Amino acid sequence: MKEKKNRKQKSVKICLLAAAALILFGIPACGASSGSSDSASTNEMSGAQADGIYEEIAEADTGAEPVEVEENAASDRKLIKNVTMTVETEDYSGLVSSVQNRVEELGGYTERYDAYNENSIGSRSAYMTLRIPADRLDEFIRQVEEISNIVSRQETVEDVTLSYVDLESRKRMYEEEEDRLLSLMEQAETLDEIIALESRLTEVRYQLESMESQLRTMDDQVSYSTVYLSIDEVEHYTPPAEKGTWERIRVGFTENVYRVGNGIREFFIGFVISLPILFVLAVIIAVAVVVIRLLLRVSEKNYAKRAAQGKGVRPVYGPSSGASRPGTGQLGNRPCGNHGGAAPGPVPPRQGQAGSQPGQAPQQGQVPPLSGKNNTDKE
Repeated sequence: MKEKKNRKQKSVKICLLAAAALILFGIPACGASSGSSDSASTNEMSGAQADGIYEEIAEADTGAEPVEVEENAASDRKLIKNVTMTVETEDYSGLVSSVQNRVEELGGYTERYDAYNENSIGSRSAYMTLRIPADRLDEFIRQVEEISNIVSRQETVEDVTLSYVDLESRKRMYEEEEDRLLSLMEQAETLDEIIALESRLTEVRYQLESMESQLRTMDDQVSYSTVYLSIDEVEHYTPPAEKGTWERIRVGFTENVYRVGNGIREFFIGFVISLPILFVLAVIIAVAVVVIRLLLRVSEKNYAKRAAQGKGVRPVYGPSSGASRPGTGQLGNRPCGNHGGAAPGPVPPRQGQAGSQPGQAPQQGQVPPLSGKNNTDKE
């Protein structure tokens, strides 16, 4: 009995010990699980709160950026201004000198100057490329209008703000890459790594130099406006457009009279200038005429010489010539040889000789006389 009680007590003690062990190991496990769940929940809450804070900051930043961009755009806009002007003047030398002095006074400079001096049939003119500080461009144009007659004027404005900002951002990116490449160069151990880094570093530096050059060019074009000025010397200003009918008639008539007078003057000047050429042409024409006349005379003499040799001259028939008349078979008054064996008949008397009366019919065997004129008269 005692042994049974001892066994029961031992089993109870073992159960109690097991229960105590379970209780001891179970509570920390539960605490750990609850702690992990609590920490996870707190982390989720903190992450959500952080996301909300970041969103608020981003919204605040995005709401503030446009204002800053607009303010910067209003104050730091990159504008390139170009002006093309054509002016007239009656005092060419005075206007050119005045323009150059005004450019120097305003802090600008002359980039190009082409001058064409007066010739015999025209007037002087000049073409100038001027660089004027952008903030004093309007002042320069106003001064030029005061001392000359403006024929035409064109002004262009190019906004390069976006291009400028893009170049600056790309430049910063390449500068950061250059710094990283330099740091990697210090850490490189093999020759291949050094060669690859140097090759890339060369490309990056080339891009940086190109961008810096473009930025400097833009800065110069923005700081100094370009004026293309054409100056013409005239004796009569081009009148402005008028709307009145009679005023237009008056201006047009005056212009035409001036053009006619100017045309006559220019024609006279051109004629006087061309006198040496005209003289040479006159000499050439005179020589040609003389040569042609000599050739005509030589040809006439040759023709007369050929005519004298018997070419183109009619034969003369008569007693003194000794030539026989066609169809008579006689040489003058002498009978010629018998044709066909028949004896020649007597020579018929001429008109006015014996045996021949006017109106009398010729006898048998006689040849009728010529038509009322003897051979000597015909000859």
